[in-house]
Amino acid sequence: DDMDKEIQLDFEFFQFQQEDYHNVKGMLRNYLDGATFEVEELSDELIEQFYIGSTIKIEGNEQFVGFLSAFNIIKHAEKACIKSLKSHFMAQLRSATEGESLQQLLNGGKGSVALIFSERIESVPVQLAPHLYMQLGNEIEKALQTEKDDKLATFEYNFDYFLIKSRIFYLKKTKQAKKLKADDTEMAVESDEDEDDIERCYYNPEEELM
Repeated sequence: DDMDKEIQLDFEFFQFQQEDYHNVKGMLRNYLDGATFEVEELSDELIEQFYIGSTIKIEGNEQFVGFLSAFNIIKHAEKACIKSLKSHFMAQLRSATEGESLQQLLNGGKGSVALIFSERIESVPVQLAPHLYMQLGNEIEKALQTEKDDKLATFEYNFDYFLIKSRIFYLKKTKQAKKLKADDTEMAVESDEDEDDIERCYYNPEEELM
């Protein structure tokens, strides 16, 4: 049966190119979970900074399936898209303590901050993530060294913090999963409403390790 056949796909990494604009824009459109922002401006900025980050494409037909990049939200604080992102982040917080700490970070009070953009379709294997992040780190180091060699007054890529907006969802554990956990910890699960019954999951699994 053709429906049961596995399809083997190989992936390649590329620098951002102008022709990627509509694909990048499409993946960023829901970055704020439906809230509108200046996605066109942000897409342009990431593509213009082509030497930082990678696009992911299927080998052979070069179908665009994702990308990873980092953008300095302190140096570019006055751009409309960055202002919108920061406002959205602040609006999602639940406590004043969290708000004070994040506000200081977003305003540059703690140093230079890179916002990580990691977008990909679900069929892209998580095993690509370590290679993408290693390459991103190398690209940032190279860009910083170039700035130092050019003796610039300020360094755009000398980051103190990396900020990631993670998408998460919650699953209620099955009775079998709860029993396994109880066996492992030598504890019994007594209530169906126990907070341990709920498991937090990440759309990009690697972000849980970060």
